[in-house]
Amino acid sequence: MYASDEKGFSVSDRPYKVTVGTSKSVPSEFAANFVAETPATEMEVVGPQVKLAGANKAFYRVVAVDAAGNRSGPSDYAACPRPLIVSTPVTRTRQGAEYRYSLAAIRSLSDLRTRVVDGKETMNFWDVEQLRSGIERGPQWLTIDAATGLLSGRPDRAGTVEVVVSVTLKREARRLDEEALKWGIEKVVSAGEESAGSATQSFTIDVAP
Repeated sequence: MYASDEKGFSVSDRPYKVTVGTSKSVPSEFAANFVAETPATEMEVVGPQVKLAGANKAFYRVVAVDAAGNRSGPSDYAACPRPLIVSTPVTRTRQGAEYRYSLAAIRSLSDLRTRVVDGKETMNFWDVEQLRSGIERGPQWLTIDAATGLLSGRPDRAGTVEVVVSVTLKREARRLDEEALKWGIEKVVSAGEESAGSATQSFTIDVAP
């Protein structure tokens, strides 16, 4: 089993170079994307309970190995539903102590594509999905960084508190001039951001005196 956040990724047992075009957010070298090998016909690779290094990614491919050790070519990729929260919350802390929990969710880097920018063909990972985190329910002392998903704070009293956090997937939304597009010209009429789904996670924090 192989996995990556890059759509259409190549399977690799070692780190490999990637053409990223003008992207500043995608690294030019990706880590090896092998997850695990199993004699079974299925494998759990998504969720907070999965601790396999390299799992909890947006896309998956399978390579079959026969009794003689011969490998097949990789399968077409399978996509994981997104966003999907895959981190395990921190549920214990003490009054006055610093509480920290990094909320993590699956998102896609998409793939390398070409767009016409200022009359020139430009390669980039144009459709990288962005995650926005929030607190739906929680104590006043608890805050969250919307961009990174880091929850933090110092409990001001002992007891049990209920928390509900959310992650929303954001994608670029562009409307192109249809007449210009017929001639191969990408003329942007409007651009913005749209929501592409959300997920929530509920848990309780036990605050000791």
